Amino acid sequence: NTSVPSDPIQVVVDTTAPTQSVIISTVTDDVAPGLGNVANGGSTNDTTPLLGGTISAVLNSGERVVILRDGAVVGTATVTGTTWTFADAGLVDGSTYIYTARVEDAAGNRGAISTNYSISVDSSAPTQTVVISNIVDDVAPQTGNVANGGTTNDVTPELQGTISTVLGSGEVVAVYRDGVKVGTATVTNTTWTFADTGLADGVNYVYTARVEDAAGNQGSVSNNYAVSVDTSAPTQSVIISTVTDDVAPGL
Repeated sequence: NTSVPSDPIQVVVDTTAPTQSVIISTVTDDVAPGLGNVANGGSTNDTTPLLGGTISAVLNSGERVVILRDGAVVGTATVTGTTWTFADAGLVDGSTYIYTARVEDAAGNRGAISTNYSISVDSSAPTQTVVISNIVDDVAPQTGNVANGGTTNDVTPELQGTISTVLGSGEVVAVYRDGVKVGTATVTNTTWTFADTGLADGVNYVYTARVEDAAGNQGSVSNNYAVSVDTSAPTQSVIISTVTDDVAPGL
């Protein structure tokens, strides 16, 4: 005698690993001031970066792109065609992370692992203070230091200054003219110089500087240092019309 049979359960045996290869091509930082792609091995101040990449062929039914951080699965990517994205979260300041990705199917079979993509998280601003101490004019006839608020005929002046302590790895002294970054200084211990270019006659400029790190974090802004550029010679003509003798007896 037999009882009533159960409802049937169907299983599919799948021992074949997915064949797609996966590439991590970008890690995007959207936290100011440093925005954009973070290079492989680079630094970011974004603790919730967006990963992006491609797969070699579209996914089959039941397949997905799995993201691993330091070897542990942290989620599944959103896939459109052969491109994918994944928003990570919970990264910690001062840590370095290595991302990989692979395709997995419904049976748990795993495709080939991608190459590593590493980032370092740095959300701490530099602590050094910066001082602009001089602007040097080396164009004759009047050379030397240009006082803060002074005038120069040098359209390529050299800025000079100091920082409170030596720079850390990846830190630079960034120089700004009228609020726009124009370059990074040459730093020796706690002194720095920067040769500017492209100044225009008749224009007033205000310089500032600060320390910035590889993740885009910015230290405090320096003092303002203003200069006016004047490369135009006076237009008046001068005539010597007399020479007067005021010594007796011939006056």
